[in-house]
Amino acid sequence: MIVGNLDENVSLRTTIASLNALFNVSQNVSDGFDPTPSDQRSTPGDGTKDRIRVGLGRPVLRVDEVIRSYREAQRACDAVTRFGGRAIAASFQDIGIYRLLATVDPAELDAYCTDHVGALRDHDARTNGDLCQTLEVYLRCGGRPQEAASLLHTHRNTVLYRIERIEEILGINVRDPETQLILSIALRSLSMISDSIARANNASR
Repeated sequence: MIVGNLDENVSLRTTIASLNALFNVSQNVSDGFDPTPSDQRSTPGDGTKDRIRVGLGRPVLRVDEVIRSYREAQRACDAVTRFGGRAIAASFQDIGIYRLLATVDPAELDAYCTDHVGALRDHDARTNGDLCQTLEVYLRCGGRPQEAASLLHTHRNTVLYRIERIEEILGINVRDPETQLILSIALRSLSMISDSIARANNASR
């Protein structure tokens, strides 16, 4: 929570960048998906940055607005705790869709993922594949296979082939805008659930 006459676009982002830099962390919650394969991502150990999470509410000018900013800070902190990956800090105004996802019951979130991308997740598990990763990168690139191929370090035709396989497995048209929205939310939620499980496993060691 920040109280005072601050430039939101500069001060909050500077504060978040400074906090993450303090613990040698470069990722913010708002960065979303990390294109690195999940089994190759670096995960936090058991040091300080596993224990510290920081949420920032929007700046306020009046005392009667402090409670609102405090609640926003709590929600931002909840989001960075559940979904932040390696980040330790986030501001309420920058967490985007995670403002909503942070309020969803984890069991319901998992059920949503299972309904919409469960078959794809299971396929990847059986074949040691990376179709979930390909789909998420493809969607984040706005359905541009060349851009997705560049991020995935593969050929454009490989991305197109994988998209065809994804459509076959899920029985969908990936190019449909409504379907893209549903898949984007499901895949981001899936990444968050995986990160939360990884952090819980690390904490129990």
